Amino acid sequence: MAYETVQVHKLTGGCGAEVLGVDLNAMSNRQWDEVQRAFVEHGVVFFRDQKLTPEQHIAFARRWGPIDVNRFFKAAPGHPEIAEVRKEPEQKTNIGGGWHTDHSYDPEPAMGSILLAREVPEEGGDTLFANICTAPSRRFRPACGTPWRVYARSTVRHTSSARVE
Repeated sequence: MAYETVQVHKLTGGCGAEVLGVDLNAMSNRQWDEVQRAFVEHGVVFFRDQKLTPEQHIAFARRWGPIDVNRFFKAAPGHPEIAEVRKEPEQKTNIGGGWHTDHSYDPEPAMGSILLAREVPEEGGDTLFANICTAPSRRFRPACGTPWRVYARSTVRHTSSARVE
């Protein structure tokens, strides 16, 4: 089915799509439906050049469902729902230490994570995503069809400080 109110560009064969033509602060219900469909179809969605205040970030997250607050990162000042993930140039290991699913320590892991990059290096700082439903071995795909089963790996080669909320 075609998208009518947003543009969706598939990024890789495994997972991920860029959603264009939408302002996350002013989405119509039709656009919201199409953003959700893009997430289900592609597992990961990216929105470029969005300007979100902490309040708008929280409002966008709440559209997806209840916020599962991260208990391992410091909260953003005045916004306990936002975990500030800060990585300094001297830190060479990705946060999480390898491939992982955010909130996998919870009895019921979060549906997903919303990352908002505030400051990124000129190069590096990539977060990689993998779809376990395309893994060659069945033992790695126990819950395919569940949208939150997407694993991420971050690698950073810093030229400046990076901060992600």
